[in-house]
Amino acid sequence: MLKQGSLVDIPVTRQRLDTEVIVVGAGLAGLTCASTLRAAGVGVTVIEASEHLGGRVRTVRESELISSKCPNNHSKWLRVDIPASVKEDSALGRHNFGFEVGAEFVHGDTTLLSELLLDRGFQLKELFTWAHGDGGVSAKPAPDGGIGMYWLGKEKRLLRFDDQDLDLKHMIETLWSLRDRSASATASDPRSLLQALKEAGVAERVLGMAESGYANTVGGTLQKIGFARMCECERNWNDDGEGDFRVEGTLEESAVPALASGLTIHRGSPVTQVSRHANGVDVKMMGGKTLTAAAVVITVPVPALQRRVINFQPPLPPQKIRAIASMECEPGVKLLVKFTKMLWPDNLHGMICSDSFAPEMWFDKHVSTKEDGTPGVTLYYMTAFFTSDQARRVAAMPTTDAFAALLDQLDEMFQVKSREFYCGGFMCDWGKVPWIWGAYTMPGLRELPDARAILASPVDGVMFFAGEATDPYSFMTGHAAMQTGQRAAHEAMQAVVNRRMRDVLSLHAIATFEIKSRL
Repeated sequence: MLKQGSLVDIPVTRQRLDTEVIVVGAGLAGLTCASTLRAAGVGVTVIEASEHLGGRVRTVRESELISSKCPNNHSKWLRVDIPASVKEDSALGRHNFGFEVGAEFVHGDTTLLSELLLDRGFQLKELFTWAHGDGGVSAKPAPDGGIGMYWLGKEKRLLRFDDQDLDLKHMIETLWSLRDRSASATASDPRSLLQALKEAGVAERVLGMAESGYANTVGGTLQKIGFARMCECERNWNDDGEGDFRVEGTLEESAVPALASGLTIHRGSPVTQVSRHANGVDVKMMGGKTLTAAAVVITVPVPALQRRVINFQPPLPPQKIRAIASMECEPGVKLLVKFTKMLWPDNLHGMICSDSFAPEMWFDKHVSTKEDGTPGVTLYYMTAFFTSDQARRVAAMPTTDAFAALLDQLDEMFQVKSREFYCGGFMCDWGKVPWIWGAYTMPGLRELPDARAILASPVDGVMFFAGEATDPYSFMTGHAAMQTGQRAAHEAMQAVVNRRMRDVLSLHAIATFEIKSRL
């Protein structure tokens, strides 16, 4: 029989959890977060909107381009061009080369990404750094003799990295000097990078090279990039180590499986609502299924947050909403092309082209394999990369016209007849990839101070944020995404500890109540 007044000892009923932490998004940030939690003994479930794991890390095998295995929703973001005159045995799609249509390079030799790959036994090939900024252009050839070249489009001049051009040298030194500017001297500087370069005396004739080799790589334009924010980036990039690398195989087929192993992942399940409450969070998926957890980690790209594809209840804090709105994640486009003959110098890793159709391109080759396992023919591949306004321009072109412009540029630069060896190509438009809708966040002129730290900040101790945009230091990179995933995992662990402690106390209270009720 209950004693009078004993009701005050009855604990609040505990809500059952489906898992301890829910991670929304299965890109590098989400997978790193989930694998870190799992390794720590935390129950974790990943929810991914698409059928694809890896987010902006993605491989498209050549053979997929002409088969039913072509990526889901590809008609929205992937367009193929195969000339009618190409021989069937060499046409695009007849071999199995792995095109990296998203993140491709490993930047720095002391990052989480490089360490993961090396720990798993993958080989990293050091490249010549042809883009400007973050220590580039390389001062000497890569270990395999690879070099970078530079095409001055208005002047029709092709330069090696070590050819002397005083205007180019001054432009490169000016970009290098950004890292030497103190935070106190640049924090309130309102200028665009374009204005800063002009005022530093960078010649008009090479501003196009800075546009192609620096702004395009960063993901914007010289006019859209903020000088102060760019200085901060350059200062922090020093901590990533040295060099640029490519992994043996592809990033999706190396890093992603290593991170995803053993995880519980719901694919093809867009999250529509995240509700915070006294017992944790409810995460609702399209179709109505809801999971309850002690904490949630949001790793979706900035464009998804800006489109408000997830309904947050209660709404996100106004400061976080303003920070998200100020960020700029511009579109990115790759044109990926196949040839039967090498049309560029054999030791050319990559190049920058000013005042031209394609601002940046890099090169590869692949020895095909015959049915009996012996080596077949050698095939040659190139990638042209566009971001921001240049990406919009290319994406708006008819597919055939875009590849015709690229072939014309190759003909002019290398004095070749590229159409004789052209096997086909395809365009990947990240601005149209569902649930991503962009390349990566650039250091925009209109971005609010501390926007990335504000985006990364926890909400109510149960909701956490990760992704390259939440890293104030190395954003725009795969390893930045991984760093933020690891950081968010440790934050979420504290929420799990708090929940476990509360449950222990609740169980103790229940036991105490039962003992009292028997007295």
